[in-house]
Parts: sequence; C-alpha cells; structure tokens
Amino acid sequence: MKKKILNILGAAVTVLLLYYLIKRSDPVLVGDTLRSADLRCVIWGAVLLGLNSLMLSFRIHTLFSFFEKKIPFVLTAKYYFTGLFFNQVLPTSAGGDAIKGYLMGKAAGSVSKGLLLTLVDRLIGLVTMALYLFAALVLGGYSFLPSSQNIILLSAMGVFIVLSVLIFSKRFSKKAYIFLSEKLKIKGRMFDSLKEAYKFFLETRKNIKVYLIAGIISLSSQILLILLAYIAAVGLGVTWVPLHYYFIIMPIIFVASMIPSIGGFGVREMLFVSFLSRAPYSVAPEQGLAISFLYILIFIALSLPGAFFYIFRKTKE
Repeated sequence: MKKKILNILGAAVTVLLLYYLIKRSDPVLVGDTLRSADLRCVIWGAVLLGLNSLMLSFRIHTLFSFFEKKIPFVLTAKYYFTGLFFNQVLPTSAGGDAIKGYLMGKAAGSVSKGLLLTLVDRLIGLVTMALYLFAALVLGGYSFLPSSQNIILLSAMGVFIVLSVLIFSKRFSKKAYIFLSEKLKIKGRMFDSLKEAYKFFLETRKNIKVYLIAGIISLSSQILLILLAYIAAVGLGVTWVPLHYYFIIMPIIFVASMIPSIGGFGVREMLFVSFLSRAPYSVAPEQGLAISFLYILIFIALSLPGAFFYIFRKTKE
C-alpha cells in the first residue's frame, strides 16, 4: 500500500511540475530550441554518457569481484544498462537498481548478497554526491537557497555521511541486529537472508582497495555528468553560462532529483530553469527547459539497449 502511495505521489509531482513549467513557457519555442541542437554536441554528450555508463559498470563489477562465482564484465554492463533503463521509467530513480541487483545476484549465486552489494554500490554513489553537494554549497550554491534550506541540507548530509561510516562498523551492525531482532521482533526467512548478506558485507569491507577504486570511479562519474549538462547547454546555444557554474548547481540537481517522481522528471526541469534563469546569466525558461530535456533525452537514448537486453534475457528464459 505504501509503495502504491509513493508511486502515485511521484507521478503527481512529475505531472504538476511539468504542467507548471509548460504553462510558464512557450512549448513551440522549447521544441524549436531542441530541434536547433548542434549534432556534434549531442554526439559528444552521448560519448560522455556512454563512457560514464561503462565506468559505473566497472564500479559494480569491481564490487561483485567478492563473489567466488565471477561475472563477465560484458554481462555486468548488460545488467547495468538494464537497470539504467528502468531507472528512467520507474517512479523512483532507484527502481532499476533493484532489478540490476537481482539479475547480478542471481548470476553470482546469491540474490540477497547481490541486492546488498548493489545497495552498497548505490551508497558509494550517494556519498560522493553528498561530498560534491557540500563542495557546491561552499563554493556558492548556498546563495541559491534560503538559509533554512541550507541548514537542512547540511544537516541531512552530516547525518547521511555519519550513517554511511557506521554501516562499516561491526559494533554498530551488532547493535542494529539486536534492535531489529529483539526490540522490534523482526524475524523470518527474509531477515535471516539479510543478516547473512550483511555479514558477507562486513567481511568484504576489509578490502579497502576495492572500495577506494569504487569511490574514485564515483567521483569521476559525477564530473562526466556535470560536463554532460554543460555540453547540452552549449549544443542549444547557451554558451554564456560558464562551466564552473554547472559544478555548483548540478550536485544540487542530482540530490533533488531523488525526490519521489518519475525518474526525476519535473524536479530536474524545475531546477534547471530556476538556476539558469538567475542573474547574471538570465537564461530564458524555454532554453532552460530545453537543456534539461536534451540532458535526459541523451540518458533515455543510452538506456534503450537495456530494454533490449532485458527482453532478450526473458526470451532466452
């Protein structure tokens, strides 16, 4: 029931925000702006996103090296693109991660451990995103938000980073287990599977090298996604907004896009228009909307192979 409510809420957020933005702008002008896109920039954007996708495939492939049963990198990449596709069409930006984790866990011999490592993979990405957001606020992003929102963001990041560190703590995991099993009386086969999976994670955390590689890949990935937004803007003729400005606003957009919605639609577009329309850059709402649309269209185009991989897999089975 809660999942259905969340899905309905996400769809409502997307529809309402897109309706508001389209009412404020000229849809015809948005379409004309998109059609005027420089094909060279679109191609370069696709190349950057393709490179980013391969890097993130390697990140999760590195984490799954903990399994005795090794998964070929080509198969990892296929499952990554499958997850990427579902992330674009499901009501949350993490729905595809569950599908990716299930497929990889099944291939590696343990669905529960596969889902856990996929969650860890996601967590590493969120930690680096939080670090970028902190840097963005320090470099000037705070000026775009009311002081109360800055306090909330910084507090939320602090709690998130502390919890992320605690996850690696054996003492914390033991206390969490006692709290869940004895205080909340959570038991059963699923809980036992999660317990075994988390025990597996605690054993793997000793291999700092693997997590360090995953962290470096995550930091590099965020840079490529910021460059993608800049290239999309340049391709649509918005050349007067400097690159460093995107390094300030994109981390905020990344985090905000996790608000329940259909793949971040609506939330992302609202922030693109809001940030780019500010002085001294004063990008027209139609241009800001077109930049956001081109940005996500490149994502959707690159994720389409994931749909074919998934269909082909189902056909084989």
